[in-house]
Amino acid sequence: MISKAGKPVVKLVRITSDKKKKREIGIYQGKTKISKEFFEPLPSEEILGFFS
Repeated sequence: MISKAGKPVVKLVRITSDKKKKREIGIYQGKTKISKEFFEPLPSEEILGFFS
C-alpha cells in the first residue's frame, strides 16, 4: 500500500496468470545470423564515445 499524508493512494498487487505458458526452446534457431565482425573489437574512437 502506498499512502500520502496517511491516506491510501495506491495498492500494489501481484499479477497472476491463470494459464502457464509452455516455453518453446529454440524457436528462433536458424532464423538469425551473427556475422564474424560482431565478435571483433570496436575501434578506440567508438569505445571513447561511450564515455563522453
